[in-house]
Amino acid sequence: MKQANAKASEVLHFAQEQNAILEKSGKYLIEIADNSRHGRWMEMSAHDIRKMFGR
Repeated sequence: MKQANAKASEVLHFAQEQNAILEKSGKYLIEIADNSRHGRWMEMSAHDIRKMFGR
């Protein structure tokens, strides 16, 4: 359990760092859930994210 929490914390920290960088260019890093073990990361603009969810 501790190992899972440490990994989740590491992933969250990575995403926060990347988002801070990408935010300056109006983009965000999102994790796409797929069947792989780690998922996929993708850069998307806020506009594209809203469009994807129909808002």
